[in-house]
Amino acid sequence: MDSLLEARNLQVHFRGPNKEILKAAEGVSFEARKGETLGIVGESGCGKSVCCMSILKLLPSPPAIYAGGEMIFDGRFDILKLNKKSLQELRGGRIGMIFQEPMAALNPAYTIGQQMREAIQLHLPATKAEAREMSCDLLAKARVPDVSRVLDSYSFSLSGGMRQRVMIAMALSCQPDLLVADEPTTALDATIQSQIIDLISSIQEETGMSVILVTHDLSLVSETADSMLVMYAGFACESAPANEISEHPLHPYTKGLVESRPSSRVTASRLPVIPGSVPSLASKPPGCPFHPRCAYAKAICASQFPPETAYGNRKVSCWLYAGEGSS
Repeated sequence: MDSLLEARNLQVHFRGPNKEILKAAEGVSFEARKGETLGIVGESGCGKSVCCMSILKLLPSPPAIYAGGEMIFDGRFDILKLNKKSLQELRGGRIGMIFQEPMAALNPAYTIGQQMREAIQLHLPATKAEAREMSCDLLAKARVPDVSRVLDSYSFSLSGGMRQRVMIAMALSCQPDLLVADEPTTALDATIQSQIIDLISSIQEETGMSVILVTHDLSLVSETADSMLVMYAGFACESAPANEISEHPLHPYTKGLVESRPSSRVTASRLPVIPGSVPSLASKPPGCPFHPRCAYAKAICASQFPPETAYGNRKVSCWLYAGEGSS
């Protein structure tokens, strides 16, 4: 199946308070195929949202620095090299985005209807009345009850789940080819989380759009995604079909994530945990960033970054597999 979006060796840095360079994404590569779902997973601070925001070049520069790499869309152009006008046409047009916190993404000074109308008229030749009618249809598709009331409401008067549905409706307003969902179920209860994911999946099935789902929930990605990218401290640990990673993880970090998931098959009183925490951008260890927490670490891990090794249709960056894979 053809690639819709391909990140190649993405490098995103920030300038710290003492003018030091903080590397939030170091040579990250991933691919979103047409009609499929790519899941990007990892703990908080691993660089998932940085990569997600870089897809539409949404990180303000400065302090962000797009230090290298490409973001190829539809095989035709590099998003990172587009001018402001071209980026504006792409944002909300061919690429829609659901932000991590809808309360921060929605403007409390304007009604939901005003914000949806603005998004629609920015990309489509629609009158005010036509934009409102389209907004009603979009909210209905997002399973929002009493759409007229919601259109005339302000974001702070809606529940978290309702705000997230509004964000989905806005992201779909111009029938995007790609939907980027940055932790769309954060701060929602389990029932609402399930409804939001089911909603995204059903719309994807209807429209054939591609989806990039960014989350820290490995189980969620295992159930919904076609392929998976596991990130740690700004680099790609492992990428493969989602079912292969869930059933047979290769990288020690991925193994730790898989083993720490609650499961009906786990009978121990306590789940396994990965010791320690993700290092800050200012205190990354040399070599493999995961080696201080890794039970399989070797001497070379502390001094040299591991090369990426190909195993058929999957890739892993770890010294345990260096030179043992097949291209």
